[in-house]
Amino acid sequence: PFFFCAVTDTASNMNAFGERILRWNEASFLRHHYCADHVLQLTAIKAYSGDVSERQPLIFDEEDEGEDTSVSVLKKARDLVSFFHSSTVATERLIAAQKHLKPTSIPLKLVQDVKTRWWSTHSLILRVLELREALKHLFNNESRYREGQNVQAPLEKLQLTDRDFEQLENIEFVLKPFQEAQKALEGEHYVNLSLLPLVISEMKDQLGICAAAVNPVTQQDLHALLEKMQEDFHERWGDSLEYSSNIIRANRRRQKGIPTYSYWALVLDPRTKRKVSKLLEDERQLTALWLDIHHAIKILMQRETGTTVPMEQEQEQEHQPQQEEGQQQQRKKKRPAFLARADEDMETAPDTTPTTDQILDAEITAYKADKGQPMFDKDDGYNNPVEWWRIHSCKYPNIWKLASCILAIPATSAPSERVFSAATNIVNKKRVRLKPETLDLLIFLRGNKDFVQWN
Repeated sequence: PFFFCAVTDTASNMNAFGERILRWNEASFLRHHYCADHVLQLTAIKAYSGDVSERQPLIFDEEDEGEDTSVSVLKKARDLVSFFHSSTVATERLIAAQKHLKPTSIPLKLVQDVKTRWWSTHSLILRVLELREALKHLFNNESRYREGQNVQAPLEKLQLTDRDFEQLENIEFVLKPFQEAQKALEGEHYVNLSLLPLVISEMKDQLGICAAAVNPVTQQDLHALLEKMQEDFHERWGDSLEYSSNIIRANRRRQKGIPTYSYWALVLDPRTKRKVSKLLEDERQLTALWLDIHHAIKILMQRETGTTVPMEQEQEQEHQPQQEEGQQQQRKKKRPAFLARADEDMETAPDTTPTTDQILDAEITAYKADKGQPMFDKDDGYNNPVEWWRIHSCKYPNIWKLASCILAIPATSAPSERVFSAATNIVNKKRVRLKPETLDLLIFLRGNKDFVQWN
């Protein structure tokens, strides 16, 4: 393949690698993209870590509860989950409380979050909210387990109030768009690079909706958190969607905005190609995008059909027209005089063979007018644009050459990181003598077991 893209995290050494490969020879179509989920995580971490300025408790009136704990409540929720994970007795009591309240339901356990696992904190908060009634049941009966009259039981110290649950609902509302966006982009069984511009556009709207739903007076911490997250999001992705054929860099030489190849994938994916005119409001950027696509396809065609000609052969080709002209003159002398001028109109007839640019223009125009493919199938799963291209590759053969390269680029590095995790699970302390070839085969089988006919 002629088009390459390295997808990595946002570490400084990876950023330096990305700048270095752009200086390589023949690197005009070589790109380095950040993993989209890593970049989204850097914004979401503002809520995960409670990265917001400390504020003094504010008393508005006698009915108001005063201090807004929308961010600090995350630590209380984490402490509560850690307590249940470290105590089998407390876990059994939580299961018993669920059975008491809903005898026919399947008991659930609290979910612990991990700093390096994307959207795991959202899962923690969501599970705490799902078990709200069971937890309240335990809190109300915890006084029976006191060791002394004035000594609180362990669970009483970790008790969540109604206000705490309300604030967790607010934070879950903020984090849900990030969870949905990261989940959509990290899949490995469908084309996802073309989804990135749509996801970023939707994220901008969702953050605006969240900010509008927050009361800046009674929910100061949450309002400040949303402002900080919006500011960070715009610093990483830009204030609006803009196409550029070059990598845009911001502070510390970090990449900013949606990658070039993601826009290419957007127009080459039959599911999303009609969305590009809505996302790019500037007509000049839309024109520049299609011109870059046209230029890239043309280069691919030249690469496939062009061959280098040796110097001796080139000199022979220069003399060949002269030899052919001499032979034609000799043939004319042998012709009968009364038919000598019969073929002159054939030699002066215009050449109607279309040029490469004309072929591409016609193909791109027809592709733009094609209705494409719906995003989802009847089962609410993603339609596969590769299947669409298998049917229509004969109709748009030159565009398909580029689409087959660009649509293979993943939006995130999650699939490769899953391979690393699989290798860690396979190579344990009892299997340290596995040969590299055997490990490769085991990982390959794990990733492709669904395609093996075991019978």
